[in-house]
Amino acid sequence: PFEKDSVVVTCSHNLGYKASYCNDENMMIIQGAPAISMAYAAHVLDVVNHFKWRYHLQSKMEKGMNEAQKRAVLEKEWHALDITDQWMDHYFGKDQFIDEYRLFLR
Repeated sequence: PFEKDSVVVTCSHNLGYKASYCNDENMMIIQGAPAISMAYAAHVLDVVNHFKWRYHLQSKMEKGMNEAQKRAVLEKEWHALDITDQWMDHYFGKDQFIDEYRLFLR
């Protein structure tokens, strides 16, 4: 997303059967607009982190826990959120944005 000739492909396709075979879906390719590319990248990271956090919390919850036990897990795990810009550090290598493969492994 940080290159001058970055490309964003966006569309109205919802990845379902009907969208693939019955609907007239729209697709737009945006090239050479790094501000748009960065905005899309930030949004994707936001969505990934949202679900990563939910998965993390779910993995800490055990079946049959009462509300007080769940609240205790939440209070213990809340420290993993960082309100400073340090939360971005793991997305960057020494000189650049880390590649998609390394991001997926985290």
